[in-house]
Amino acid sequence: MVKFSIPDFPIPQGRQFDDLVQLFTGVHTSVCETGQPRLVSITLEVPHLEPLAVLESIYEPGEWHAYFENQSEDWAVAGAEAVVLNTFSGNTRCGEARTWVQSILDNAILAGDLDSPYAGPHAFYGMAFAAAETTESAFAPLTAWVPRWMVYRNPKTILAMANAWMEVDTDIHAQAERIWRAHHTFTQFDYTRAKPGDRLSMHRIADVSERTRFTTSVQRALASIHAGEFEKIVLARSEIYENPKPLAPLAALGLMRERFWGCTCFSFASDQGVSFTGATPECLLAVRGTELVTHALAGSTARGKTAQEDADLGRALIESKKDRHEQELVRQAIVGRLEELGVKTESSRTPRLLKLSNIQHLNTRIEGTIPEEVDFFSLLEVLHPTPAVGGSPRNATVERIAEFEGIDRGLFAGAIGFVSHNGDGAGFVAIRSGLIDGHTLKLFAGAGIVEGSIPEREFDETDLKLQAMRSIFLGDI
Repeated sequence: MVKFSIPDFPIPQGRQFDDLVQLFTGVHTSVCETGQPRLVSITLEVPHLEPLAVLESIYEPGEWHAYFENQSEDWAVAGAEAVVLNTFSGNTRCGEARTWVQSILDNAILAGDLDSPYAGPHAFYGMAFAAAETTESAFAPLTAWVPRWMVYRNPKTILAMANAWMEVDTDIHAQAERIWRAHHTFTQFDYTRAKPGDRLSMHRIADVSERTRFTTSVQRALASIHAGEFEKIVLARSEIYENPKPLAPLAALGLMRERFWGCTCFSFASDQGVSFTGATPECLLAVRGTELVTHALAGSTARGKTAQEDADLGRALIESKKDRHEQELVRQAIVGRLEELGVKTESSRTPRLLKLSNIQHLNTRIEGTIPEEVDFFSLLEVLHPTPAVGGSPRNATVERIAEFEGIDRGLFAGAIGFVSHNGDGAGFVAIRSGLIDGHTLKLFAGAGIVEGSIPEREFDETDLKLQAMRSIFLGDI
């Protein structure tokens, strides 16, 4: 990549616009000479921007957008309007996405305030649970795209990034004016233009056989476990709701981020107005330099109404042989896969309780040191899907899940996140989530089936998990 300095760029002046045009002219000349398009990315450090408020203000249903926020860790990122996008499918999807993303980001021209490690262009990605394309899914098996604009906030810095895709036939002045308008918007943002979300009045499309169908699937899975075909398989189910008016995809995010303070709230939407949104407790990977953090999450129980009841439920979860076995399968699988890539890991063999608003889980934090030759998409490929959403062994269960479930998961239990031009990035397991498409909301939840699972209790566990999203979209029921 090439870095340019634009003097005093955060202050709007005619001379700086001329500098921007000059920068674009130089890039355009290079593009014409080589015939290879290039990304131009300009970063501004700004005194105050709230990513969700910015996204709400400029949201358009015909544009791609992505949003991630974790209140407990005090960071948020939002981006929209794809300047360049590609899709991938099949078992080679991660490798092909790596090559494509690196070709874009490694050759980018960087300008502006570049001192922060979070500065510069990023690519967002959404990877479905399954690698094969389906006619039912609203998203490709893997979609990667670079946003026209992006806002990033953490406790140390607030950055606004504007990106332009330069091709042979690009109108230089039009691109410069678009970036300049974005620059002016980010330095003097008007939150009063935000569009309020609609109130929801949803009704459920009833499925009287849902419990019977799911418990029957669990019984079939247990028979396969007894036969030695696999140790664990995760089975999901869905609920469908409709609203009289088209749903506003961003309307629920403000409530999500306050209610699910310890989760990562997200929205990942296509240019067809379809949005996948939720609040996940599970970080698949977080990469910063050579350091990696991931989590082994499995086993669930409710929260208590009193401190004593809550502690009693938590202790029962920690002492449960069935849940400890399920969670240990996840930990062992993650550690084993990372070690195959040469990642040196450290983790406790004793899980801790992760307490969320309506549920608590067994959780083990896993830290690792990444070898120089291992990149972000290689880690993503080897980790997804963990036994927390797939099963163990991985290949034996992933091939059978659709047969047992009878639903198209799409992005549910997939991996969504972002990766920077310098290789840093994050990925989140897309659970506690729903798909918004026009008037329709489809909620998903799953449960891990192992030896000792009781079908009716597994259905109740999915019901407990669904309650989190129901409370957001349907109110406290």
